[in-house]
Amino acid sequence: MLNAIMKRFDRCGDFVLRRFPSGDGEVCICYIRGLADREYLSSRVIKPIMEQSGFDGDFTACVQAFSVSPVKSAEEAEKGLLDGQALAVFGARCCLINASAPEKRSPQEPDSDVTVRGPKIGFTEDGETSMALLRRTLRTPELKSETITVGTVTNTRVTIVWLNGRADDRLVSRIKAALETAVARGLTDSGNIETLIGGVRLLPAFGSSEKTDKVASKLVAGRVGVICDGSPFVLTAPYVFAESLQSADDYYRTPWYASFMRILRLLALLISVFLPGMFCAAYYHSPQTIPPAIYSSVLELKEVLPLPLWAEVIAALTVFELLREVGVRMPQRVGDAVGIVGSLILGDAAVSAGLIAPTTVMLVALAAVTAFIVPVFMYASLIMRYLLVFIGAATGFPGIAAAAAVIICAMAAEDSFGTPYMKPIMPYSRKGMQDFLIAIPKKTLFRREDV
Repeated sequence: MLNAIMKRFDRCGDFVLRRFPSGDGEVCICYIRGLADREYLSSRVIKPIMEQSGFDGDFTACVQAFSVSPVKSAEEAEKGLLDGQALAVFGARCCLINASAPEKRSPQEPDSDVTVRGPKIGFTEDGETSMALLRRTLRTPELKSETITVGTVTNTRVTIVWLNGRADDRLVSRIKAALETAVARGLTDSGNIETLIGGVRLLPAFGSSEKTDKVASKLVAGRVGVICDGSPFVLTAPYVFAESLQSADDYYRTPWYASFMRILRLLALLISVFLPGMFCAAYYHSPQTIPPAIYSSVLELKEVLPLPLWAEVIAALTVFELLREVGVRMPQRVGDAVGIVGSLILGDAAVSAGLIAPTTVMLVALAAVTAFIVPVFMYASLIMRYLLVFIGAATGFPGIAAAAAVIICAMAAEDSFGTPYMKPIMPYSRKGMQDFLIAIPKKTLFRREDV
């Protein structure tokens, strides 16, 4: 066993082997530096063994550890070492001792999902800590979980979590089977699971959040959670369109305010997708729909501007996305400064130089900013926005209407693990509509959804 382990970890500088005599033989302790706690091994494992006279290889009797389990194969020992455990060998006896000391980030408020009111705690990159946070919120033995190893190289632990009696057993089995049959060499983030299981699709198959209370409420509603070790984002399935308009704040404030904000989010989503294309359609095919003051201003500027209107819109959209990408990729302080200053300088310079109309800048900025109100569809709306600009410029409002019908039909045809994507609209659900645009928390809070 020991020779096989030494061969497997040959030329690994962080592999440590400690030998010392004890009793009638020699004890060997193996561990990976940085994964196992050396002080714990020294005081709770090595010292008790050395102090015991006549040690016979019974590690369970003398080692002061939470768990000591016998090892049957070199593969099992290898997996335990990579998990942060220590391998103890005495003659023919081998066992794994729990001495892991992983670096953990303390739970804190996530930056990606900020709420004004409500719990601030968020998940961390450690899967066990994330599971413990859920357990502290849902204090019930009905909270079940299963852990699967995914990735032939990374061997990432993925935990499926659900509430027994609330989630559909067929949904749990479907997600578990998808993870077990998934072929992947590596898995470093929950986003890899979305691509691996959800496939190549424009609409998200999973919901994701760093907020403990948000995921807990989804589990109570009957959804299944997926925790990826190494990622602070916990996935929930199935995911439907109605969830994109909902926020955790909706359930902490008055229903009137929550309903108003949901309608506003839907309006923002429609503006971000359709506004540039509809403006091009109105300018080229239905100028009577544009207010005379705005239309005359645009006509005067078009006499001196070098680009056609549709090209101006495409150029402005592209520049805005470039600036947004710069703000994301650069360090936070530098990225914020570059994004704000770059937008002001480039926008003002383009208008002053006569390259683009102020109306175009305003419309594109409004469409781009409103996309952030519904962040889950931010990337899908970007692609649709470009396509609708060309469709609106070429065919006018009939083309925009046809494209909208195609988008709605495509969304209605989609599903998330067997649940229709547009539920409760299609198919219609009276109970579901109570938590769609009009929020009625008294009837919908912590209820089991029919997913």
